[in-house]
Amino acid sequence: MADMATEGSLVPASGIGRAGVVLGGALLCWGAWVVDVFWLNGGGRGVTAGHRAVVALIALVVAWTSSIVGGASVSARRRWVFVVVVSAFIYVAAVVARALVIEILSGSVFSMSVGHFVGLAAVAAAMALVFAGAGHGLLRAGFWIWPRVGLAFMAAMPLALVMVQVIPGFSGQTGDAEAIEMGYPVFWFALLVPLSVWKRAG
Repeated sequence: MADMATEGSLVPASGIGRAGVVLGGALLCWGAWVVDVFWLNGGGRGVTAGHRAVVALIALVVAWTSSIVGGASVSARRRWVFVVVVSAFIYVAAVVARALVIEILSGSVFSMSVGHFVGLAAVAAAMALVFAGAGHGLLRAGFWIWPRVGLAFMAAMPLALVMVQVIPGFSGQTGDAEAIEMGYPVFWFALLVPLSVWKRAG
């Protein structure tokens, strides 16, 4: 079909179409997180009891949307290998990160120690390296995928902290914990990471 970038693929050739895929994926991930935390687990500290199936869904969506916007010039086989490898690693890393977040939120007062910060930073760095490496090798992205992916991973949390000031949590609070509970880091992660591997179709 004329609006597809590669034969037999589902990769939209138009920039608007691929941007819509990324935004839709980010909103789906955000919505899944919010439903899991506030409706399935009672809100507030429900983030500590969330379902791993939601984490798996987020990992799969991020990997898939990344393959859509970054894999227009490669075969479907390469894109699916990318999806499997990246989603599996994001899932494992996210489970580890979530365990650290649960520990941070387990006290009566939100508290992030140096150890927590280092642990989360190490998980994020590992995810970024694997994601960029897979994009470079499987999606044939150029050198600039490395700094772009790094910036995307680093920007998600700061943007989430800004977002919670504009759209507070359901409790009306605007702290770090509320940003996490509202899923703002998930939204920015699911939006920025696929955009970091964007390549022109054709």
